[in-house]
Parts: sequence; C-alpha cells; structure tokens
Amino acid sequence: MNIAIILGSSDIKELLQQGLDGWDVELHYFETLKEFVNIKSKLKWFGVIIDFKQSLKTDANSRSRFLEISSRLPVLKLRIYGDNQELQGVYNIQSLRGEKIWSTFKSVCESSDGVQLRQSVRRKSIIHVKFKVSGDETTHLASTADISDHGLYIVSCLELKRDDEITVFFHNTSIETPVPSKVKWSMPWGSIASQHPGFGIKFDDIEIPAEKLFPKKHP
Repeated sequence: MNIAIILGSSDIKELLQQGLDGWDVELHYFETLKEFVNIKSKLKWFGVIIDFKQSLKTDANSRSRFLEISSRLPVLKLRIYGDNQELQGVYNIQSLRGEKIWSTFKSVCESSDGVQLRQSVRRKSIIHVKFKVSGDETTHLASTADISDHGLYIVSCLELKRDDEITVFFHNTSIETPVPSKVKWSMPWGSIASQHPGFGIKFDDIEIPAEKLFPKKHP
C-alpha cells in the first residue's frame, strides 16, 4: 500500500513515523506538493499525508491538481497545534487528535482500491461535446474543462461512478468517430466549492493527440 508523504523540512516527521509504526505500507517522501502532483509513476496510491503548511506553499496549477487528487484519494493534513506542540490532523473536514488520527486514516486507506495518477498533462480548454452513458440512449450535451492525450474532464451535473462506460462525440474536430471511454473519477455538485462538478474520463485503449480535439479552423 503506497502512501505519499509531503513534508518538506517539517518538524512533524518523527511524530508521523511513530503514528505509522506497524503499518504494512510503502512510504514515499516528497519535499513539495508540486513534486508529488507532477510525478510520472504507474504506482497505485492509497493515501496522501501532507504538512498543512506545504498545502499552502504551491502554485495555482499544483493546487488545482491537488484538489482533483483529493477527490479521489484520502488526504490527511497534519500540523503542530497549541503550546503543547500537539499533533492535529484534518481528514475530510474532520478534526482529529491522538490515536484517532491514525486509526481513521488507516481505515479509509485500507478500504481504497488505490489510484494511479494520470500520466499526461492536461490543458485547460473548453470544447463542446456530446456523450451517451452505456445502457441509456439519452444524448447529453456538455463541455470540457481540460483535455489530454488520454482523456478529458467533462463539466456536468450528471453523477456517474468510476468505471461507468460512456461514448463521447466530438463536433467539428479531426475525430469523426465516437470515442468509447470510461469514467475514472467524479466530482459531484458541491463536493469542492471551487471546482466545477463533473467527471474525468480515460479513452479506451487509445491515445488521441490533444491537438486533434480542438475544433477545426475554417478559412
């Protein structure tokens, strides 16, 4: 079970290692949030532990990327609190202290199926698309928020689950045939205030250069 640890030069490393003592996990340390969100790895991640201060010390792109990861992976934020230098954890807006930090986080990590971070860079781009969900003949109209060579994010209030199969239709692009895809993660309405509701999809066993997804330019 792979857990990402983002601490930088944090003074809570020793307390963290005490809390994780006895866990059957592989710990991977990162100095910055940016380093983690841009890692090229096929590992499956089961959770992220981050020093609260590190979550604030990053650029806008890395912060946006981390918000997406937070919707798919358990994320535990830690900080030293009060005059007694007590370790405090925050998971899913729940404040935790003492052994409760580790028992709660261990439970959610062990119940996770693990998540691979995407391997290709996504570009912010609004493209109008249509899609159908497998088993339903309804055609839904939507737009994208970003695209990559392997998938895209569709802005929609329709709530889909991981591995739901959909077919995407692109209008006025170089892609003239429907593209079968699978939902890899979703963000329901209101789950993160600063993010559009919708879902990220991965194209089935194909790679489409992102340039081909842009509308054709007419002379």
